[in-house]
Amino acid sequence: MTIIDLTRKDIVELMEDEGYNITERTLRYWEQSGKMDKATRNGRYTYHSHDVLNVVRILCATRPQRIQKIRSSISTDSIGKIVDIEESDNGLIVTIRKGKSVHE
Repeated sequence: MTIIDLTRKDIVELMEDEGYNITERTLRYWEQSGKMDKATRNGRYTYHSHDVLNVVRILCATRPQRIQKIRSSISTDSIGKIVDIEESDNGLIVTIRKGKSVHE
């Protein structure tokens, strides 16, 4: 295995270190649904390039469970309704609708 090759287990462990809770099954689902590139088989193991980590980070940050957790931790009574959450280089961008206007 070269430095750029990661197994699904490696990816799960790296994401756990960053605070995300995913499984190898979740990664396989994302591959099968086309949300991320499929792993390359080498013998009995499959590997991803290091480039897949950014895609996995975005998928982790935008998982419905994570978004619901963020939504429930923010009091929207005074600020409006959260309509979108996405990840950027600077962190999460939360889009809030208050009445007819939208704020980021």
